[in-house]
Amino acid sequence: MWKSEYMLPKAALLLILTTTFLMGCAVQQTNLVAGIPRPAGLTAGKRVISKTVPSGKTMVIEGLTSINPDCTSAGIGTLRIIRQPEHGTAKVTRRDGYSTYPQGNPRSACNKTKHPGIYVDYTPVDDFIGNDLMIIEIITTDGVDVEEKIVITVK
Repeated sequence: MWKSEYMLPKAALLLILTTTFLMGCAVQQTNLVAGIPRPAGLTAGKRVISKTVPSGKTMVIEGLTSINPDCTSAGIGTLRIIRQPEHGTAKVTRRDGYSTYPQGNPRSACNKTKHPGIYVDYTPVDDFIGNDLMIIEIITTDGVDVEEKIVITVK
């Protein structure tokens, strides 16, 4: 378990994560952030998301691309690690990646080609199994500032 100013009872954390998941499922994606659907008009503020990572593996935890409807890049936003995880390491890298816009989104045709982006990769400490937490800041190319608490379950 982690120590943090964000400590919540398990029931409250489950409610927040479930609500965040359901809200994400109910809206249409406008920007790709590591394949996670984002609400139309991503709003500034704080969010909680969860990811599961296999023990001993490195995975993309979060990412940011910005693509125009004609599939050209709209630039690369900013992604910063505010708080490193206690039971692993996180690293920010710029690289090309695929988007996952849903059918019906004008940018869904862009999913077939790679686009420039910025990503956070997470690697758990050897033999670690359990929960980890990291906090990042995302600033989109249109100036939206979002802080994300990422709950990582390592299995």
